[in-house]
Amino acid sequence: LFNMCRRYPDLALNLIIVLTDKLRRTTQYAESLALFNGWQRVAFHLLDLADRYGRPHPNGTLIDMRLTQVELATLVGVTREWVNQVLTAYRNSGYIARQGQKWVIVDQAGLEHQLSSRTAPRAK
Repeated sequence: LFNMCRRYPDLALNLIIVLTDKLRRTTQYAESLALFNGWQRVAFHLLDLADRYGRPHPNGTLIDMRLTQVELATLVGVTREWVNQVLTAYRNSGYIARQGQKWVIVDQAGLEHQLSSRTAPRAK
């Protein structure tokens, strides 16, 4: 690998970029587990997925991947029932909407506010 990186500096640069991004995301994930409650972790991961897989949608940002409640619960570190409760509250608050099997971030600022809030959102 070292010799390849010396022969192909662009490969080395791209490898550094990929590894740096992977390290940043891993650090953010560890911080979210340590510092955020369940409400905040769901918001954090929805925002992260929107950043990574999002595309413009008439109502906000579509997370362009099928994501089940079980998968989100595993990612967040809570039960599926808890994720269901949080997603329902976020939907009722107007932060997110369902688009078939995918999610739309409708109110990004509201969801970002949840990262600093220690309580459940209020329904609109």
